[in-house]
Amino acid sequence: MSFRHLFAGYRTKFVKEIVVPSELPATYTAYKAQQKRWTQGWVQLQRLHLRRLLFEYQASWLRRLHLLYHMCISWQWPIWMLWILTLPFLIYSGYWLGASNPTVGVLLYLVPSILWLTVSATVASLETKHTYPERLTPSSFLKRVGRIVPQVIISTGMLPHQFSAFLEGLFGSLASEFERTPKTALVTGATALAAAPRKRYKIKIHWPYVLAELFFVMFQLMWAWLFFKIGLIWCGLAALFLAACVLYVAFFYGDHLGKVCFVMDRKLLAEWVRVRPRLAMPERSAPARQ
Repeated sequence: MSFRHLFAGYRTKFVKEIVVPSELPATYTAYKAQQKRWTQGWVQLQRLHLRRLLFEYQASWLRRLHLLYHMCISWQWPIWMLWILTLPFLIYSGYWLGASNPTVGVLLYLVPSILWLTVSATVASLETKHTYPERLTPSSFLKRVGRIVPQVIISTGMLPHQFSAFLEGLFGSLASEFERTPKTALVTGATALAAAPRKRYKIKIHWPYVLAELFFVMFQLMWAWLFFKIGLIWCGLAALFLAACVLYVAFFYGDHLGKVCFVMDRKLLAEWVRVRPRLAMPERSAPARQ
């Protein structure tokens, strides 16, 4: 809608002082459905309007470059996937920055990403002071910056899913189904919305996406084993981290129905985890009385 307004001659302005509450899906399965819709939609937008933005829309080169960045933001997923799939082969063949010193090589690859994440998290935390009612203090600032850790884990775990959505948007039909995700009004806590009858949307699990995640996990575990075998410990740990992130997010498939791993009841699993340590402890017999 924003690009259609833009091409129609309207101008928009972001006013950070006006806060409009938004809500992420309450479950991982619903979040995956939402991200599929968004990523696939961005690619479909490029198929429909990228040519117009490049050659027909009248704008300065700087403004055009800015709009091009926003329209093509979904290309981060295939670029990231291509890099993740290519780097292990480069490492194993010796064509990487850590060929002479693996520890230094790992740092050279990680430090730019860590610096970027730190700067972006810091800027986002400072610029969202109008989003939260509480005053920004050093402790609240550090708490907000610390959210980058789960964000990195979840984003990494979403890589195969997002890449699959990108491919579907690029090669699939432009008339694909618009999959809605349920909202629960948790942000506003509105009792009226909670009491009103809601339309229930069925969340679909796309099995080709699940197979892509399974392939990615097996691929990373294979490289982790190989890296450990030849003594590249840091590289093996990095491959394990990638596999663990995808497995973590995939573990919650079915949580919109109160399940995990598609079929396991979440409450029963939590109860089993809570009770199991007590069952494993041997009972101590009371000392015999003299």
